[in-house]
Amino acid sequence: MDSPFYTSNHVIEDARILEEQTEDHSDVVYWKLFSTYLWPVYVSARELCLLRYWRMEPDGSYFICFQSTTHTNCPHNLEAVRANILGGGFIISPRVQEDSDNHFDECWLTLTVQMNPNGWVDWRLARSWYYVHAYGVFFLEMITAITAAEGMQTVRPLTAASDCRRASIGGKPPVPSQQIVSEKKFPMLERYRTDLTVLHGLPTKFWSEPSAAGFMVRGPQYFISKTKISSARQACRLVNVELYKSNEAIEHIGVSSFVGDGFDEFDSSDPAVEDRPFLFIINFMLPGPPHHSLVLYFTPEDPSELEKNSVFTDLYHDVLCGSDNELRTQRIKLIPRVVQGTWSIREGVGTTPAILGTKIYQKYFQGNNYLEVDYDIGSSTVATGILNMLLGYSRDLVIDLAFVIEAQSVMELPERVLGAVRLDCIDLRHAVPYSKTMGKEKK
Repeated sequence: MDSPFYTSNHVIEDARILEEQTEDHSDVVYWKLFSTYLWPVYVSARELCLLRYWRMEPDGSYFICFQSTTHTNCPHNLEAVRANILGGGFIISPRVQEDSDNHFDECWLTLTVQMNPNGWVDWRLARSWYYVHAYGVFFLEMITAITAAEGMQTVRPLTAASDCRRASIGGKPPVPSQQIVSEKKFPMLERYRTDLTVLHGLPTKFWSEPSAAGFMVRGPQYFISKTKISSARQACRLVNVELYKSNEAIEHIGVSSFVGDGFDEFDSSDPAVEDRPFLFIINFMLPGPPHHSLVLYFTPEDPSELEKNSVFTDLYHDVLCGSDNELRTQRIKLIPRVVQGTWSIREGVGTTPAILGTKIYQKYFQGNNYLEVDYDIGSSTVATGILNMLLGYSRDLVIDLAFVIEAQSVMELPERVLGAVRLDCIDLRHAVPYSKTMGKEKK
């Protein structure tokens, strides 16, 4: 806490690290902000308990995200009002090469904060955004002081600065919570026609299937040039999506929700079991109580294609049909894409592919013609923080998820999307109570 960020500013009066997770590039910090003057009164000091995490984007920029959280070592302070950061962060763009005239390096810094100060703040002041605007000015002055101390001759204005200037002359600054809709139209597939039926499918207005062609994956020359290409058609199609709730964590759903011949888990001797299509099941376990599970079901569009002799089919069978869980942990990759959401959500989620097995705890369950991967979101502080932010805007959020088997050698290139889903403004109120006896009850 002895960095220039803290020693050179008059925004944060007190700061301390409550918990640090170096492997996740995250920590939990306590900030107490100075009281600020909003004519004609002084507004009480605010305090924040923040989850912070950072990541580096493919273009070399850094994103430092922060949002409010709770911590046992951060009780409320009677001398300050506990404010709430709904989402925000810094984006530090790649450094510009040295300018021959000015002889200094520079980067572009963007700060965006969506904050509810809570307590007593005149509603007219709050709605006009002057409270956050005041701290924005303080941050600008702080960063100017830091760069000046380091011998910088010129400082480019922050993105927030233009907003502050517009506000000072009577213009309206952008509303931090406004939705950002991607201008790019991503190709979508028609709903997959199949005889596979589940008992508690989520209404189709909440989900659809984007084309794999809209996702960039590692191309044939990736290990030489880092070039990515549009994926070939996904190997598996989206069958259905379910949303469950329970007082306990929901594990190993399997095919208990499917109806029809061959889907009786309690009678694996049924010859119809061997004839049913293979299912790839993703179970995102959301922490509770109440606990929720978002379950995605995929099946090969053309099983005969996956019997051909190719590197992809070999990798597919090794990962999805083999017995090596460590291989699955190191290879199953998620590519996220926010189609509609606030700035904080778009930057918090990002677009960088992630090997989920190395980020959060997971379990694998193999049955007759299916593989289920259960991802425990609550096992990661960062994942839980992102989830809480997503749930706060879930009814305004549109997000695409694509699953890929990561290529780790030249022979395995190019990559290909396994399956993809679009989640469209999901409402947790549509979750169905989960029962471990569902497989028996459907009979």
